[in-house]
Amino acid sequence: MRNGFRFDSITEADFYSLLCSDSKLLHIDVHPKVTIGPGIQYAPDFITYKKDEILVYDVKSPPTAKKYDFKLKKKLFDQTHPFAPLIVVMRNGKHGWKEST
Repeated sequence: MRNGFRFDSITEADFYSLLCSDSKLLHIDVHPKVTIGPGIQYAPDFITYKKDEILVYDVKSPPTAKKYDFKLKKKLFDQTHPFAPLIVVMRNGKHGWKEST
């Protein structure tokens, strides 16, 4: 738990800490529910708000990022949500991060 938020993994909590360290960050939503289709709810890990930018992140481990259910949700998000694209990040080494394709 960090800043009163409960995270699904240490990796997700570490990425949250990284996002919070950005001096340009105005606000961060943690696990917000968004609609990505008729009756379809999805909760990305984070939505970050900066002065001129809104970014949506989902932190995944490689096996989870390849699951069909998640791939479908990402595709729906990217096709329907005004904050698209969904940025999927994974840990790259002990302290680095990379975007998943």
